[in-house]
Amino acid sequence: MSSLNRVFDHYGRDDLKLSAKAEGLNRGSRYYNIDRSVSEQTHNQLTDYLTEKYLSTGDIRFIALRIQVEMERTFGLRFKESALHDLKGIHKKDNLLDVVKGTKGGNPRKVPILNDKGYELLDYARDFKKEFDFNRSLIPDDMKFQQWQNFAYGVVKSFNEQNGTNYHFHGERHYYAQTRYQELTGFDAPVKSGFLNGSYLNVMADYYGITLEEAKEIDIEARLTISEELGHHRIDITNYYLGK
Repeated sequence: MSSLNRVFDHYGRDDLKLSAKAEGLNRGSRYYNIDRSVSEQTHNQLTDYLTEKYLSTGDIRFIALRIQVEMERTFGLRFKESALHDLKGIHKKDNLLDVVKGTKGGNPRKVPILNDKGYELLDYARDFKKEFDFNRSLIPDDMKFQQWQNFAYGVVKSFNEQNGTNYHFHGERHYYAQTRYQELTGFDAPVKSGFLNGSYLNVMADYYGITLEEAKEIDIEARLTISEELGHHRIDITNYYLGK
């Protein structure tokens, strides 16, 4: 299923995406409680690598990709969403950012701009586009999305081979989801804390001096918020990001 969806991604055919749930397939418990987030160390390794590649080649695409990676990590965007974002739709009054292009199923959403770092990144990205005449998005004007995706995945493959890492773009979304869970609940996500199979709820209840049911409400509310921010609109999908 994942391989097929990657092929559809390559050809920009979001309309052909397959859902395991819709097809009656179950990923199974082995997919839960695996931390797939990109660590701070690996993230910094990659961004440093991209900067060094730009300095050694003069190819501005490496800086564009570095900005895209930061967009994914800061706002929880998918690869396609961050690549196609036009750096518009910034609502400072409400601290929200429109995500319109490249969304799964063509469903637009708004994601929070949580702090000054988010605004600084957006300002930097817009200045970058203006300075280097990127008129559409973080993809150079002379490249199609499929070409850009091939370039980006090729860069990451070389980075992983050179550094012995297993970096993957989607891991930035996992990092975002886990960070948001900590912000919303005051606790690390189960996949980070190691309190699994519901034990994290007991820890939360004991710490706050509340009932188990109240702890469940805090957990569910956080997962619902994160699900909406990631553009899934399904609370159960957060198990793969956060653990359970």
